[in-house]
Amino acid sequence: MKILNVENNKLYAYVQRKNLKSLIRFNNRLPKKFYKFAKEIGLNDSDETHDEEFIRTSDKKFIKLVMQADWIPDYRDLRDLSDEELQSAVDELTMKIQDLGSLYNTMPYQEQRISYIPEQYAKANQKLKDINAYLWTRQGKYDTPVEIPFAIDSRSTIISSNGILQFGRSLDHKKILVTKKDGTTFNEGYQINPIEINMGLMVFMSEENLTPNEPGQMDLTVRPEATHKFLVVDYNFQVDKDYVPPVKEEKETPTRLKQYKKTFINKPVQQIKKDEN
Repeated sequence: MKILNVENNKLYAYVQRKNLKSLIRFNNRLPKKFYKFAKEIGLNDSDETHDEEFIRTSDKKFIKLVMQADWIPDYRDLRDLSDEELQSAVDELTMKIQDLGSLYNTMPYQEQRISYIPEQYAKANQKLKDINAYLWTRQGKYDTPVEIPFAIDSRSTIISSNGILQFGRSLDHKKILVTKKDGTTFNEGYQINPIEINMGLMVFMSEENLTPNEPGQMDLTVRPEATHKFLVVDYNFQVDKDYVPPVKEEKETPTRLKQYKKTFINKPVQQIKKDEN
């Protein structure tokens, strides 16, 4: 899946590792910097351990490439769908894949060699896997749950009356996040005004048509050692002040760039025949 989000007035793209691998497979003329980026984050086609993880980037060319890849599902398009609607999308894609496979296997060999069907088949299959993974995660059936990045959804934010704080839903819409508009962290030197927070929350929830349950007593104490970028608030206005978003460090692997191009060569014709049998 992919997520495009504006953070501190800058556009970012979140893309799952498995989709980065597919981007390389389906594009033979990617810029050299893309392969360098793949090397730096340790992308390995033979290792599926961290395929569900999201990688964040602000590179404009990379973002354009992601936006053009319509076979990578946009998380926001899936987030508000019911399980039944997601299952319907899965069924439609399954039928499309079967039709493409059948059509390809009835074509003369010479037409198969120049056909775009293998690429269409592979892209549809990847999209099917992505939607299934998200659906199974919601249903608690997936061994490797999809973890949505921790950030404010730029499509649902307001700024406090003092212009310092920003209120918004988390990308998964399970929490409300309060952060400083300039992107800096909360620390001991910043005096949090509970009244300002409460007023901002009420205004935000009103604009988002959210009805809070009975608000609890908000504990907005910031500990001296805290370097939190967010205050995490649930829909009862309870603050999870001990929550620290996980930060994963990517390690570079000593793989040469040329090897990446060779590693990610896809053989879609053989894959279709394998799947059809």
